[in-house]
Amino acid sequence: MKDMGASINSMARMYGVSKRIIQFILYPERLERNRQLRAERGGSKIYYKRSEQTKAIAKHRGKKKEVFSIYSGDIFVLKPNNEPDV
Repeated sequence: MKDMGASINSMARMYGVSKRIIQFILYPERLERNRQLRAERGGSKIYYKRSEQTKAIAKHRGKKKEVFSIYSGDIFVLKPNNEPDV
């Protein structure tokens, strides 16, 4: 397809995939370079540490419970002094 003059963008739309996937198929050296750079950065290990992620999620859920509270099946927002605004 690339030989026929189709753009990466048009091929991605045609096949319903991202432009990056098309690039990796057409130019395998880009995929190798991407993998190499990712490995240098630490791979998937750079994104989060499980223990820190667990604490962050628990904190986030706690905040959500403060903001949204379920009362008799209705959702209402708590005011700063924790009085429901129904």
